[in-house]
Amino acid sequence: MREVVVDLKRVQRHKTVEMPAATAVRPRRRFLLAGLAAALVLVAAWLLRPADSWKNPLDGARFERLTDFPGTELDAAISADGKFVAFLSDRDGVFDAWVTQVGAGEFVNLTKGRFLQLLHESTRSVGFSGDGAQVWLRAGERDASGAMIRRGAWQVPTMGGIPRPFLARAMLALWSPDGGRILYFEPSPGDPVFVADRNGMNPQQIFIDQPGGHAHHLTWSPDGRFVFFVRGFRPNETDIWRVGSTGGTLERITHHNSRVAYPALVDDETLLYTATAEDGSGFWLYAMDLKRGVT
Repeated sequence: MREVVVDLKRVQRHKTVEMPAATAVRPRRRFLLAGLAAALVLVAAWLLRPADSWKNPLDGARFERLTDFPGTELDAAISADGKFVAFLSDRDGVFDAWVTQVGAGEFVNLTKGRFLQLLHESTRSVGFSGDGAQVWLRAGERDASGAMIRRGAWQVPTMGGIPRPFLARAMLALWSPDGGRILYFEPSPGDPVFVADRNGMNPQQIFIDQPGGHAHHLTWSPDGRFVFFVRGFRPNETDIWRVGSTGGTLERITHHNSRVAYPALVDDETLLYTATAEDGSGFWLYAMDLKRGVT
């Protein structure tokens, strides 16, 4: 608006010099003032627009119960084709990884007590390979004395089978939307984040935090250009950030500085996630319009 005002004054001075007759100047002044007033009205209308003028992305959504186990079901993940859901449940005592076909009402226990520490409160523990044929697990295996002998990302066939180690030290394995790359982080200082080939080879580090900082709940943007993740000091001083899938400038997306988790992109402009409110209540489900930065 400052630039508009300067331009209008410049035009006014120019016209005044060219047309010294007072009767000719007054109509143009009225015209300039009217134009300036109209511009100010438009700017005021834009600044005073409702902050929540965008539509809730879940308006009209239909919610259906998927499980009714006794106990707790957590950490659900849906396959890329929308046909299967994997989740954790302690129905049989310890937390196991389960899978179901949507609408079928039948459930398969994939781990059957083999892994005693599947659940992690600050990161995902289960998901699907790019083609949906495998379920990945954040798991570890102990010897008879209880010492950890093997940990990392494991795979098990979606319809059931023997779990096998997949990526040593990786805490998850997230295939890109086109299936050509895998995203994961390692549990060393700063939680370094890597992108590798679809089979886990040729990893490239795209981010590492300062010692003591964490990078959890990784997810791809639908176009594969960005990696979104929860960054900060767990459990209650975190927010969502993003970085290019080949590295680059880090960008902060949310400003809760609370317990934030499970970012998920509905599309390239709409982000869903959970977070606690300023008074500590929640979790609540939030949505953000990434284009406008409105939460």
